[in-house]
Amino acid sequence: MISKYSYTKRTTPIEIGKKYGRLTVLAKTSRRKGTSYYYQCRCDCGKECYVTSGRLGVSTMSCGCLKEECRGSHRESQTRLYRIWCLMKARCYNPNFPEYGNYGGRGIKISPDWRSNYPNFKDWAVSAGYDEHLSIDRINVNGDYTPQNCRWADDVTQSNNRRFKSRFSYRGIRKYAKGFYGILTYKGKIYYTKSARTIEDAVENRNRFIIEHCFPHPIQTIKTTT
Repeated sequence: MISKYSYTKRTTPIEIGKKYGRLTVLAKTSRRKGTSYYYQCRCDCGKECYVTSGRLGVSTMSCGCLKEECRGSHRESQTRLYRIWCLMKARCYNPNFPEYGNYGGRGIKISPDWRSNYPNFKDWAVSAGYDEHLSIDRINVNGDYTPQNCRWADDVTQSNNRRFKSRFSYRGIRKYAKGFYGILTYKGKIYYTKSARTIEDAVENRNRFIIEHCFPHPIQTIKTTT
């Protein structure tokens, strides 16, 4: 089974006593899942649970109560639009999220009307032309996620509106402090490929990921100069 966080690694170690979402870390256990250790945590609701280091603060933010609250309030926790809203918040406010450095790390924030209110975000999304084949895009790439600065755009529009402009144009490649990595969206899930020092190697890693997992995305040809 493919994880939607394939090839990503935690950039900071788990700290005992630190809070990740609603979870406060109590202790590291000897129990492991692969190379990830389980951590004993206490949720804000009072319940204790055990979460692996790979998920804590990345895909798991509570003992499960947060998901239940969302399901009970608007019953859309399994929809694509809700996942977009959650990922938007993770990019801006979760330091352990792979793309945080390009968003929250640069000071990008979310409108107060959206950050804690999914129905408000949904109302805007519908009125702004949301479609299953489009993604949220900031018109000013250095601006915040606000109704005035956001739109729904296709892959080509988003690619042309990136903060990073390479000498050659490659789809699905992102730049971070130490190099480049690939990103793909498939059936509502986001996948990150292995990082690389050069944009060409990042394209190769992304192509390899597509082939290995039989994704329908096109393979990109690496361009060279003469």
